[in-house]
Formats: sequence, structure tokens, C-alpha cells
Amino acid sequence: MRTKTEHKFNVSREDGSATYLRDCSRSTIIDRDALRFLWRHARLYRMKLFAVFVTTIFIAALAAIMALATKHVVDYFAVGGDTGKMFFWLTVAVVGVVLRGGIEIWNRQIMVSIHARIEQNVRLDLYEVIHNNSMDFHSHIRTGELANLMGNDVQHAAGGVVEVYSVVWQYPAVMLCLLGVMFYFNPLLSLMGIILFPLLGWCIGIVGRRARNAERMFMEKQGQMVGMMVESLTNIRQVKAFGQEPRQRSVLSVKCEELIVCVKKVVLLKSVVWPVAEILSGMAIAGMAVIAYYQLENGTTSPGAIAGCLAATIALKKPTKAISSTLVGLQRSFSAIHRIVWAGGFDESDRQLNSLNGSIENITLENVVFSYDGRVNLFRNVNLKLQKGERVALVGSSGAGKTSLLDVIAGFYPCRSGDVYINGQKLVDLDMKAFRMQIGVVSQNPLLFDTSIEANIRYGNDSAEPEEIMAAARRAGCSEMLERLSDGIGTIVGERGCRLSGGERKRVALARALVRPISVLLLDEVTSELDPESEEGILNVIDSLAQDMLVINVSHRPAILKHCDRSILIEGGLIFEISPDEALIRLEGDRALSDE
Repeated sequence: MRTKTEHKFNVSREDGSATYLRDCSRSTIIDRDALRFLWRHARLYRMKLFAVFVTTIFIAALAAIMALATKHVVDYFAVGGDTGKMFFWLTVAVVGVVLRGGIEIWNRQIMVSIHARIEQNVRLDLYEVIHNNSMDFHSHIRTGELANLMGNDVQHAAGGVVEVYSVVWQYPAVMLCLLGVMFYFNPLLSLMGIILFPLLGWCIGIVGRRARNAERMFMEKQGQMVGMMVESLTNIRQVKAFGQEPRQRSVLSVKCEELIVCVKKVVLLKSVVWPVAEILSGMAIAGMAVIAYYQLENGTTSPGAIAGCLAATIALKKPTKAISSTLVGLQRSFSAIHRIVWAGGFDESDRQLNSLNGSIENITLENVVFSYDGRVNLFRNVNLKLQKGERVALVGSSGAGKTSLLDVIAGFYPCRSGDVYINGQKLVDLDMKAFRMQIGVVSQNPLLFDTSIEANIRYGNDSAEPEEIMAAARRAGCSEMLERLSDGIGTIVGERGCRLSGGERKRVALARALVRPISVLLLDEVTSELDPESEEGILNVIDSLAQDMLVINVSHRPAILKHCDRSILIEGGLIFEISPDEALIRLEGDRALSDE
């Protein structure tokens, strides 16, 4: 999945999402980088590929034998001869047709199997590296576009294996055998067929380069359309609340029209090659007929040789047109491969990373500057040291950067400059998976999976026993909720937890964070939708846990300041450490102003 080419986001589109840009107009029709990508996945199936190559030789040989049989049968009818030999060659032709059909079916089955396996492997690899990409990557690309990438683009990319096999081996092998037979029958006629191939190759090269750009645009437009549809369905509540169903349909209609324009261009380019191949084949047959007439007049050839050449030429039409069409169609696979490599290229999981030994004892931020867009800094020159056993409150006005600071500490987003240290080691040099295993995160809008409450809690620790899951649920204040629900902990929560209230989702999310042994607990407005009694209960639970971990709590609720040791104010892109009492005064003042 890795590539040495420079990757960058293009966010100049009106909808703000990223696209992969690559001008293919000057590239060759055969993309070596894409071929190397395919070979990395295809080499796992060397034995099957070898079987395909061997059977292709038989297919090509049978095509030549059928042309040879045609020569002998025609010679018999033209000049007479042994009837037994005629029936022998007729039998050879019939058996050849049957054998070739059977071998082609078997050959195709093997290639379909290889294609399906490669498609699965590419999709799994891409799925993994997309998960390893930073949140900066995900914030620039719609979920629907990534889903389209892992669905349609992967399918097209894996299909390149079959197309490359056809272009590089299957069709050329058949063509070489047929041309060899033609040369054996009549060298001059065979040259007439060969001389037109450069013209066909020149045409394919011109069309193929344009086709790759067209295929790239088609895939991007398709991804945008799927991304828009998924986004609107994900936010269906807002669409309905504001009566925007007609507008969404209008936007989708525009996307569909753009896709149709791309499809028409792709189809037009593909359709150009087939008639050209047909015209060149017709010209070759016409030229051969003229030459054959004069050769027959001069007695330098036989009717059987001419018939065999014509039969071979007619047989050449299918692989010639097929190889032309396949070479142009292969550009879709190459475009898909480059999009996949582009998306996977942001993954840095193959870097040499340091292990995190023991629990997290301290987190230090040194001169940290952070920005989402690379232009406007959300906060700058942040210097902060946090110790295990502390309860830290992050306060500040909305949009000041409290949640963003949590994201930087958790390693979801990279710093624009400066460094975050974990136990004295740079966060960027640590194994992020091992690091995050020691962090519990409860976001401001926690999302749950469409499964049971138990499965959602277990998501935080696959090895958790049922007793541990119930204990985490109790610590998170879920007991009353579970008693009220008819299916208890087995209740299905719906997509994104839509069947639970906001407060209930946060309780489940908190239980998911507490079900595994963690050193750091990051809470973002975790008690904002709870009643005062439930909030106090959860804060008391957090107090009991804080002795063995670092707790960082973002909230606008004054109650958290009674349960913290330190309070950090984020204001104007800078941070200030103030006392909890001073922070409480600020929060109550802000609440009074908002009430007015």
C-alpha cells in the first residue's frame, strides 16, 4: 500500500472533501507502478497462475491446429486426395473446438478464483490502513467516499489481474500461434496481417491515455455521489427537521448528471477502439485476398493455404479486438489502483515504533501548535505537564479548543509543531495501538454500534468477562437504565445508538472506557446530559478511579470543579492554569450571561 509519491489533500472542491489528483495524459498506457501493485497480491497464487499459463498454451495451440485442419480439408475439396485424411482433419477440428471450449471454461474459473482472492486481500489491506490513518485524513474525506473506495475501486483494481493476464499472455499467445501458422502457410500473406498491428497500437495508445483520465474522473464523481448519499442518510434527522428532502434530491440529481457525463466519455473512448480494430482487420483481409488472387493465378500457393490463412486471420479478429478493448478497459484498473495507493499512503504503520513499557505516568506538551487546516492555529505554544493521579478540568468558551487538545493528547491529530511526550518518549514515535490501549475516551457525542449494550461495552475489551462488563456498567451509572430496559444489557441500541437517549449513550460509552485497565481517562462533556444526582454519582466513581489514573475532564458544568485537583483555562489560543475556585467563578459567570 505504500508509495513514494507525494500525497496531499485537495480540498478546493465546493463540498470540501479530498480527491486524488493525477494527470495521466502524458503517462504510458501500461502503468508499471500499477503492475507492481497487482503482482504483490497475485504472487501469492503462483501455482494457480502457472496452471492458467499452461492451459493458455493449449488454447493457443488448438486455435492454430484448427487453422491447419481448415487448410487440409480445403485442399482435399480443391485438388482431391485421401478421404481418410479429410475425415481425420475434420475430426481434429471438431475435437479441437470441444477441447478448447472446455479448457477455456476451466481457465476462466481459475482466473475468477484468483480475482476474488486478490479483491478480498486488497480490500482487507485497504480497510486496515484506512483505520491506521490519522483523524486528519478522515476529517477530509467523507465516509461514503471511503466506502466507495473499498467497494467499487477495489473491485476494479483487482479486475486488473484478469485484464493484465489477457493482455500480456492469453491474447498474445493465441495471436502468435495463429500468425505462426499463417507464416507457415504463406509468408507474404502473414506479413499483410502483421503490418497493421503498429497502427492499431498507436490508436490504442492515444485512446488509452485519455481513457485513464476519464476513468479517474468517473471514479471521483462516483465517490462524491456515494459520499453525499451516505452523509444525507446519516443526518436524516436534520434533513427531515429542516424539510430539505427536495434539496437533497436536487443535489443527488446534479451528482448523477455529472456521473452520466463521465460515463458517456468513458464509453465513447472504449467504443472507438473496437471499430478501428474491425476496420484494420477488414483491410488486412482485403489485402490478403488481392495478394492471394495473384498468387493463385501464378500457381505459387494452394487454395488450402489461402483458406488456412483466411481462417487464421478471421480467428485473429477476436483476440485483436479483445486486446484493444481490454487495454483501454485496463485504464480503469490502473486509476483505481492509484486511488487505493493514495489512500493507503497516509498510513504510517510500517514505521519503526517504540513500545510503551508500563502504565502512563505522565504526559508532557512542549510548544504544541495545532491547526485543522494548516493555516489558522487553534492554539499555540502550549506547554503542559500532567501526572498520573491528577484530576484535571479543561475549561473555556465554546470553540476555544478543549476537545481539540484532548484529540492531540490522544494522538488522533498530529501537532503542527511542538511535541507530545508520554513518559519522556515522543508520542509520534510510540506504537499508537499499545498507547491507546491505556486510554479511555468518552467523546462529547459518543457513537455506539448497532448491537447490544453488552457488545458495545465489550468493544473496549474483547477479553472482558461478563462480570467485568456488568461491573463497568455499574461504575458508569447504567444500573437504573438496565433495570428499566426489557432486554437489559442485551438491548439492541440501533445505528449510532439512536434508540437510547443522549445521557444513556454517554453512560454506555463511559462503561466501554472503564471495562479495560487504563492509565488515562479523557472525558468530553460526559455529564452534560445527566441530571445532577446521576452526575454526582459518576463524578464520585471517577474520583475513586483517579488514584490510579490521570483524568482529564472537559465540561461546562460547575460540578466537575468540585472533583478536580487542577483546572486549565484555554482562551485566545493560549492556556492558563487557574485554581478550581477561579474556574468555578468563570463558569458561573458564563452561565449567568447565557441566562440573560
